[in-house]
Amino acid sequence: MDSFEDTTYVLLMDVGDVLNGKEDLKKMIPQLTDSAYNVLQKWKLDDGTDTDFYNVRLIKTNEGWKYFREIHEVLINDDKTKFIQINLMMKFISIKTDRTIMVKVKNVFYQIETYS
Repeated sequence: MDSFEDTTYVLLMDVGDVLNGKEDLKKMIPQLTDSAYNVLQKWKLDDGTDTDFYNVRLIKTNEGWKYFREIHEVLINDDKTKFIQINLMMKFISIKTDRTIMVKVKNVFYQIETYS
């Protein structure tokens, strides 16, 4: 998709992420006005623990948001005033990620590289 003409906001998610509160988010979108919003992320880690944190995941299109760096990318905007506008979303909207799957996949790639 090269154009976001008919889109107001984009929710940034990774493969394997699961959105909780989808219907609530759809109802909220028409009322949102800020350039970006933090969304609660809930990670299940490979050691069996869970961690929750807020991260910019909902951005307004055509407002200059872009990723910086190829690995451990950071969402940036050349307009520094956009960062002042980042608000917290309600906690019932969250993105869940099972990070234990990524560890298992990484180990499989390691074994393939080691034995081939």
